[in-house]
Amino acid sequence: MGAAGVNRKVYLEDVRSMPATDILEELNSYGLGISREIMGELCTRHISAESLVSWLKKDRQLKNCNEDFLYIGIKVLWEKWFPDILSLDLVDDQMQKGYQLQDEETVTSASFERINYETLEIWKQTWNNIKKLMDQYAISDIQSFDRIFGGSQFVYNWSMDYDIELENAMIENTEFALERIKFCTEYIERYNDNNEHNVKEMIRGVANSYFRLHDIEKGEELLSNHLKEDPEWGGGWTEWADLYHFNEEIGIKDSDRAISILKQGLEVPGLRDRDIVLNSLHSIYIDLEMYDESEKVSQEIGRVNRANKNQRSQPHNQPNHQPHNQPYVAEPKTGRNDPCPCGSGKKYKKCCESR
Repeated sequence: MGAAGVNRKVYLEDVRSMPATDILEELNSYGLGISREIMGELCTRHISAESLVSWLKKDRQLKNCNEDFLYIGIKVLWEKWFPDILSLDLVDDQMQKGYQLQDEETVTSASFERINYETLEIWKQTWNNIKKLMDQYAISDIQSFDRIFGGSQFVYNWSMDYDIELENAMIENTEFALERIKFCTEYIERYNDNNEHNVKEMIRGVANSYFRLHDIEKGEELLSNHLKEDPEWGGGWTEWADLYHFNEEIGIKDSDRAISILKQGLEVPGLRDRDIVLNSLHSIYIDLEMYDESEKVSQEIGRVNRANKNQRSQPHNQPNHQPHNQPYVAEPKTGRNDPCPCGSGKKYKKCCESR
């Protein structure tokens, strides 16, 4: 192979269209000296094509090697010959296949909320394969898995998208509430920091799913226990209240209980996301036409927003000279359970509010 061959650009789909014998012939022209049998044995000892290629480069005396073809060729032979041997590449491909199915449906469907059952099925397989690889290679937690994964999407980010798909699906079919509880619970167990944003979202997801199944006691117990461990978690208080005020369509509506929960949360010193808790309380008061109460909350929201703005704008240890006598005018706002105004099709609380 000449210099042009060594440096030529190689594309995955082009190699996938080649016969396996032709791929193997070019790889062996580099000095790999492998066969299908040898390749199979090597695949059982490596977690990814990248890991296998790295080992081959150290173990073999390669010559006139096209780096692109070396990696892609090994990846494609693994796909063609040993699809049952799990790899990080397979997990990445499954993730991206799910996103591709979503994109294709968005083009053909006028509704963002339409459930893509193919995506749900392939992402269920994706999660099962992630667990198998973690157990096979003694990877203790999701953070460690993400560090070696190197895929097109972090598991951290993908998990949130899968959770959203499950949430949308359980609205149409409560069987997916059980699937969501299983996924979120397993994810929490495999994550080593319960204070991370995505873990908090999974906790909320499990509680929400129990309410969808009318198992109020379990949903209450879950949120109550986590709020005892982390009472400053503003999102936990708002989710708990939302479960009582925004679940009327499944026969759960107790606005007094929701108000009581939010007031309990607002009494916590150092409450995080205090403005979000206040906004949730304000929304309930507006829904109930309790305008005097909503106005008082609006004034408190104004004070919190001004304090937050001043804190961001003031240099460290500098006095705050911002006047506090300016009137607060409530801006039109999106409800936490409304479609996000960015057009994603997700609920606001699952999209821009959490950014």
